[in-house]
Amino acid sequence: MKTKKNTLCLLLIISIINISPIFSQSGKIIESNLRGQFFNSIKTNINNVKSNVTGSPYLNEEFTPARIALNKEERIYNMRYNAYSDVFEFKNEKNEKYAINKSIKDVTITLISTGKVFELIDYKDGDFNKKGYFIHLSLKNDSVKLFKKNSVLYVPAKTSSNGYNKPKPAAFIKNSDKFYLRINDNPAILIPRNKKDFAKLFPALSKDILAYIKTNKIKTSKEADLLKLINYINSIQ
Repeated sequence: MKTKKNTLCLLLIISIINISPIFSQSGKIIESNLRGQFFNSIKTNINNVKSNVTGSPYLNEEFTPARIALNKEERIYNMRYNAYSDVFEFKNEKNEKYAINKSIKDVTITLISTGKVFELIDYKDGDFNKKGYFIHLSLKNDSVKLFKKNSVLYVPAKTSSNGYNKPKPAAFIKNSDKFYLRINDNPAILIPRNKKDFAKLFPALSKDILAYIKTNKIKTSKEADLLKLINYINSIQ
């Protein structure tokens, strides 16, 4: 019974407008009462890419095989990550495009070509809690986890202000990567650049952390250094 429930949850995480084209066989197991409960809530439209814009909202324009996992169930689909809209897009055999529902919890997506593992997690954006896709960099079972956020910015077009400078078209521009820290199951937070501010996140360990940062010349803006630091923190807790 538990296996059937997990399989059902996995089928429901794909946001679809018409469920029958993709799951012609598996769709039969979706009972009418569950369809009414989940189908309307997961219905999602793909963000239309703006025309006449340079650059791309995607990390990779091509749909490539990706393994999507929920609990112990896994499936492989052709997918791509829209870093501007922060959604994973899915394409079926009929070339129809959909988006994964972001309200489903505990979803991981592994890009088979690169091995990058994206997790859908809660994170702090100022005073607000949001949900988004992050690349998981640390060990899965660590109590303190390191994540990296890829994003793309949309820059509106600029007209010539005086007739001499050239107008600039609208553009998608890759933003610099940002690193986030997740302690236990709390929402992930942006890692402070200041070393003392970072150490304050762990009051009982702050002196040890600052000593480690100084001795090992750790820079909290570098991925490799942050991994060393996070591994150290997990080792002394």
